[in-house]
Amino acid sequence: MQGTKIEYLDMTWNPIAMRCTPVSEGCRGCWHLRYCDRHASNPKFGEKRRMAYSGAQVILSMEELAKPSARKKPAIIGVQFMGDLGHEKIPEIFLEAIFRKIHEAKQHTFLTLTKRPERLFDWMSLANDPLPNLWLGVSVENQCTADERIPILLQIPAARRFVSVEPMLEEIDLRLDENGRHPDYDWGIDLIICGPETGPRKRPFDVVWARSLRDQCAEAGTPFFYKAGELDGKLHHEWPEVGA
Repeated sequence: MQGTKIEYLDMTWNPIAMRCTPVSEGCRGCWHLRYCDRHASNPKFGEKRRMAYSGAQVILSMEELAKPSARKKPAIIGVQFMGDLGHEKIPEIFLEAIFRKIHEAKQHTFLTLTKRPERLFDWMSLANDPLPNLWLGVSVENQCTADERIPILLQIPAARRFVSVEPMLEEIDLRLDENGRHPDYDWGIDLIICGPETGPRKRPFDVVWARSLRDQCAEAGTPFFYKAGELDGKLHHEWPEVGA
């Protein structure tokens, strides 16, 4: 595990070495792929890890897998933010080991994000009860990916569900209708995270889109976490109660 600059996390935990593959427009400026490009030939890593960063077979680090249990101080930990737990390359035995470790490390709150919720739906729907310290989230960047991924997320057994709208590439409408439901899916979301694209080739971002999402969250009573500083003169770092 290691410290992170991601504002809503204390640490990140990446027990799997892998190279993810693009699935939608949000992947175009992916920092994970830039990292893999830099380190696929880095001699400080072993051959198997370098090959994993090049796109070969993923590997599970037993040393890294054990770290959450060794840390006793409670933390909010991002799981496999260097890649995607829903990726088809990851074997089920690796998922079993990771979720077993999350179950054991009850002192922590774990968050994982995926652009492939259908894979986690297939796997986690077999579970009897959701892990109380695991929050499941989907990453979306536009209306199309929101409409595709959020309904699947809402079908997955989870203690909490969240949506990361990052990079936000257009305005996204999640508003409820007059019956208290979105026309396509129930709201059922415990947290919305929002931020623009970053990096050397970042695409345009309009603060009007963030305002709309903030206002939709206010209407629904859902915490809104904005990652790009102040919005209309105010920080929005709202967060659900951990452990509730």
